[in-house]
Amino acid sequence: MKLNPRTVLEVQAQRRESLRRAENERLARIAQHDQQYKKDKKARFHRRLLVWLGRCLMSWGARLQAHGDAASAVPLVPGERS
Repeated sequence: MKLNPRTVLEVQAQRRESLRRAENERLARIAQHDQQYKKDKKARFHRRLLVWLGRCLMSWGARLQAHGDAASAVPLVPGERS
């Protein structure tokens, strides 16, 4: 079987095109994965920040409440009992 040079060139061109499309799809998948990773990383950062902030607010609220309980036991006017 003798191959026509034109057929060989067409097959080579199709192969290059197929490889180019496969490479583009691979790069697109990598880019999509990177975007998802960055999104997840940002979400983790914000989640940790909110947990930290919540703990600080709880601690602050507990101290304010303890201070308020102690302040309510002290009479505001001398000689007054609570």
